[in-house]
Amino acid sequence: MNKFKNRINKIYNIIFGEKFYKKIDFNWDNFPKRYELINKVITKKNYKSYLEIGCDENQNFDKINIQEKIGIDPKKGGNIKMTSDSFFSTNQKNFDCIFIDGLHTYEQAKKDVINSINVLNENGMIFLHDCLPKSYFHQATPRSRNTWNGDVWKVIIEYRVKEDFDTFTCIIDEGV
Repeated sequence: MNKFKNRINKIYNIIFGEKFYKKIDFNWDNFPKRYELINKVITKKNYKSYLEIGCDENQNFDKINIQEKIGIDPKKGGNIKMTSDSFFSTNQKNFDCIFIDGLHTYEQAKKDVINSINVLNENGMIFLHDCLPKSYFHQATPRSRNTWNGDVWKVIIEYRVKEDFDTFTCIIDEGV
């Protein structure tokens, strides 16, 4: 079923999607991993609390070394099974470090960033994953392939021009 849906979405994207087809030729295996960057920042800044949105199978979550960590995922990983919207509607905690790797659409990633800003401790940091898609089909919405970054990168573009935020994109692990 997923293969059929992906093919239909690919045809949709070819007909109606943005027309750019240049590929970025990064071999992500040759670059640091997201958890390595996050752990270095946690150590350097002496952070105590961590929130991860979109844990999937805990590929990142299990490798984060910190006193208090919460992982949100509606299906598989983390330690709280719910959507990020549901979590933020009831959450009372603030966090030093937040990693966002949830639903890979601009709209949801933007909501997750806004909600994260509201619970971020002073001098805290937000990491957003999947900001450097390799090709048009890696970012096309609706999803048309198994490996998919979505259009999360649009949130980075939007926040780069805001004066109250320092925004950087690291060339590591699909772009962080």
